[in-house]
Amino acid sequence: MNISLPPINWLSVLPCLVLTATGILLLFWDLWMQEEERPLLAWLGLIGLLITGVVSCALWGRNESAFNGTLALDSYALFFNLIFCLAAGLTLLMSVHYLETVDIRSGEYYALILFATVGMVLMAAATDLIV
Repeated sequence: MNISLPPINWLSVLPCLVLTATGILLLFWDLWMQEEERPLLAWLGLIGLLITGVVSCALWGRNESAFNGTLALDSYALFFNLIFCLAAGLTLLMSVHYLETVDIRSGEYYALILFATVGMVLMAAATDLIV
């Protein structure tokens, strides 16, 4: 039996892949960091968001699709990628001081912010919201 997989346009899902990889790296780094070093994870997450923003700016003006047209990489999706990255970056910056104030040192918080941002980016790039 000959099974062929549909071609995947990796360029159109690159912003999601960068955010997902950053979130997974933050989870693994959280395992080996000392408790007082965990605010560093917010800065590493911010670097991932910055890279995603740069990738989104570099892809501006392209009209690509992936997964048989269910995801579209167009100016609309890229605009919202930048908005979501900005909002997540501001959330990370504001939460560093707050988490230290209330003495919560959970590193997975920063990864959850990035994974929520991945969900928002995917929703903005979706061409059909009917499930």
